[in-house]
Amino acid sequence: FKSCLESTKEGLLKDIALFERDKEAAKFELDLAEKTRSELKKEKAQLGSIKSELSEIMSNINARYNAADKNLAEAKTYQESGSKAREIVKESMEKIELEKKRVIDQMKRFRSDRMDIARQRLSLLQQKVN
Repeated sequence: FKSCLESTKEGLLKDIALFERDKEAAKFELDLAEKTRSELKKEKAQLGSIKSELSEIMSNINARYNAADKNLAEAKTYQESGSKAREIVKESMEKIELEKKRVIDQMKRFRSDRMDIARQRLSLLQQKVN
């Protein structure tokens, strides 16, 4: 009976040793799992931050794209307006040139008329003098 108890005692001591070893292994695995969980939490937070930054970048890109699109539309409008304005300016310049020629012609006629009048007066004065 004593040997049976000794054998049981030794078996129980081995079981306790195995249990302690398993307990240490489980503790190591738990610590490792906690570290992994902590690292994954950090990575998740970093990914959330990166996602937020990417979202902000995409928002900025969309805003810049929309602004560029608007600027392009305005530029096209200005280009069309500019073409119309150039046509109007060209027409106005042509009208100004025509008016300038008309005024010059009138001035020439006026000078010619005054010269004719001056010649007539000179001729009359010469006749009076003679």
